[in-house]
Amino acid sequence: TDPQTELAPRGSFKTAHPGRLSLDAPQTLVPPALGMIPYESIAVKRAYYKEMIHGKDRVKRFSGAYEVDIMGREGKALYWAMSLMDMVYCFVKRHVGKAAVGKCWCHLSDSCRLTLHGQVHFVNAGLAIIRNTEGKAAKALLLEQLIDASQGLFRKFVHNGSAKPLPDCGSQDYNLACFLCFAQHVQWTKTGGLAFISDFQGMV
Repeated sequence: TDPQTELAPRGSFKTAHPGRLSLDAPQTLVPPALGMIPYESIAVKRAYYKEMIHGKDRVKRFSGAYEVDIMGREGKALYWAMSLMDMVYCFVKRHVGKAAVGKCWCHLSDSCRLTLHGQVHFVNAGLAIIRNTEGKAAKALLLEQLIDASQGLFRKFVHNGSAKPLPDCGSQDYNLACFLCFAQHVQWTKTGGLAFISDFQGMV
């Protein structure tokens, strides 16, 4: 990885850097897992905090054990999000063939005509823990599938403070945003009000 180069502006607690991943036994992975391609280009993310030094904010890193805890929770959240989206598509497959003629398969209302989009997914990811000579964790890195910015615009579909589509009605992204709002509805209902994914953003 190149820690001096950042792929995007810093987030609230993570930095993102370019890197490459090559595993010893990629044939043991289940597609489309991260690391199946030798020297795959990836995004390497690390937790940070700011410290004021000589009047300027400086990026500082946490201890290895604390970084494992922070990035481990990030990785778990990502895999929970993957599971929640898989649940939505299982729901869709069960109901698509049951829809009455002239009615939408989602059953939300008689006037709904929700468009079924090709399957959206979260980036593939993994957690890498670097240990010191004593075997203790020195660093924890969240490794993510690299999004190729040259393939399109990175945009937001649903804000984390609202359950309404963010794009304007009639815009190119509106139908997909409506589907993602529907996905939130399914997740909230199927988990008994315990969980749903917010702040949908990415590329198509």
